[in-house]
Amino acid sequence: MFTSVSSKAFSFASPSTSFEQTPVNPSPSSSSTPTKGYLAFPRGRPPTHEERFRAFLHKSSSNPPVIVPLPESNGAKERLDTAWREREQSEVERKRAREAKEREEALKGEKDWVRSGGVLRDAEGRRDYARTAEVRKLVEVEDAQRRALSRWEAYETAWTKLNTSTELLSFGDIPWPLTSKPDNPGQLRDKTAIAQFLFETLHIPGVKSSRKDRLRTSLLRWHPDKLGALIARVKEEDVEAVKDAVDAVVISLMELQEQEKVVVDHP
Repeated sequence: MFTSVSSKAFSFASPSTSFEQTPVNPSPSSSSTPTKGYLAFPRGRPPTHEERFRAFLHKSSSNPPVIVPLPESNGAKERLDTAWREREQSEVERKRAREAKEREEALKGEKDWVRSGGVLRDAEGRRDYARTAEVRKLVEVEDAQRRALSRWEAYETAWTKLNTSTELLSFGDIPWPLTSKPDNPGQLRDKTAIAQFLFETLHIPGVKSSRKDRLRTSLLRWHPDKLGALIARVKEEDVEAVKDAVDAVVISLMELQEQEKVVVDHP
């Protein structure tokens, strides 16, 4: 809307003459195009916060920021390298452990199959007699170790029960240090047989006793001063045989003690 109109704004010639409208207060800059990157605001009032924010976004989109990477310090690079090496080493160790477990499980399966009488086969499905014989040897060693451990555990368990019992005993009730029960005292004069029984489990993985430990424990166990109460419980008809057998065991142990140079503090 115009508030005032100048008479000079219109000119009339005749009824057929056309007229033209002259803009009021023309501005030289009204026809210029705004510079790219800027938004024009109406004159006479300051821009609002929203208008300034929109102008800022318009300018930012025209000139995106340039991100300059910061240089890494030597300490940070070393820590990164160390972490990477540790990760690689950890991965290698996990792989080795996984492969070892797989080999262990595969060998266990082969042992079980051979133990049951089966014959192993190679990757092409052919009977592998060489591998079967190799695994059979491992099975025989394991089974022998298992039997030896069972004998020793039974020996120790029998002594524990014997010391806590009050029943009468016969010659066969006493746990003698041999792989099989003796029939007479003469069999206990063989120090080699006694040594075989005492030491046969020491080479088995997991057994921590030594030859000297076994000898020391056995000499204390078979000492005559500690067996008085036990012999008093032996049936009359077996007393002499038990005494002879105990003497034979002590003599064999003393000979082994001399060989092993074991020192025993007698009770």
